[in-house]
Amino acid sequence: MNCKKCGYSLWNLAPGPCPECGTVFRPSDYRLRVNACRFICPTAGCGQDYYGTDEQGHLEPIAFVCVKCGRGIEMDAMLVLPTVGVDERITKQEGLLWADRRDRGWVRAFWGTFGTAIGNPYRLGRDVMSEACNPLQARVFSAICTLLFGVVGIGPLFVVLPMRQIAGLGVQGRPQDMLMFVGYLLLAFLVPALVLWLGLQVWGLLSHAALLVALHVGHRTEAERNSEMLSLGRTMEMVNYSAPALLLVGVPCFGIMLAPLGVVWLWVASAFALSQVPGVRQWRALVAVGVWPLLVVVGVVVWMIVMG
Repeated sequence: MNCKKCGYSLWNLAPGPCPECGTVFRPSDYRLRVNACRFICPTAGCGQDYYGTDEQGHLEPIAFVCVKCGRGIEMDAMLVLPTVGVDERITKQEGLLWADRRDRGWVRAFWGTFGTAIGNPYRLGRDVMSEACNPLQARVFSAICTLLFGVVGIGPLFVVLPMRQIAGLGVQGRPQDMLMFVGYLLLAFLVPALVLWLGLQVWGLLSHAALLVALHVGHRTEAERNSEMLSLGRTMEMVNYSAPALLLVGVPCFGIMLAPLGVVWLWVASAFALSQVPGVRQWRALVAVGVWPLLVVVGVVVWMIVMG
């Protein structure tokens, strides 16, 4: 059990601020394996163990009277340790596959995370929240996705149309013509992927700014007021791990035409994932993530009207 912000080990520590970064943690924030962890009575001199038996590996019920010391206790006030004989690495439920890619294999971890992002963005958000914040590995994941989509969906358009002219240069056999041919191919396939990836990063930054504003507008719940989980890194993780929603952009030769649908899919998927951050309501996430492309569309329409 590690801090979700900095990764500090939280075993055998009283719930509260993380000693390393100050982020508040509770045992109920973690999805554990059934009977893999023992919850220890916090009463001084007691130390009675209890084992989590519900589907999240939590106690049932979460509040009760200790059988040893007779005092009322709650799960979120208890210390947690792995069950004797259980390796701490297998105490949590299967979370974000991409985070375990070294153990599971890169291919399996990539396609497993890819499928979760497309089919169940709510679970994706929960999986991301079960890990320490790591925006870099999320950017690596999205870079692979956008490279695939750019190369397969958009790149061929820049190759097929002028292929006859470029091939004509190549068959002349001059080294400079061959270099020009190879350079054009690299640009045709890599530039669309780079544009997609950079656009994703800008979208994440703007979405985070809008979400911070949304969280301070109107009536807020206690969870929203006290939330310490929404950092820029978390927002960037959710947006980058939602990159598979751009799948339609990867349809060969039709990717550009299908791009608007891919953007809508990305909007919904990343908003649903963000709604799993404690204190973030789904409607706020939808507004925050969608406001920027909406403003772009409105701006384009206004420009076309003015210019027309």
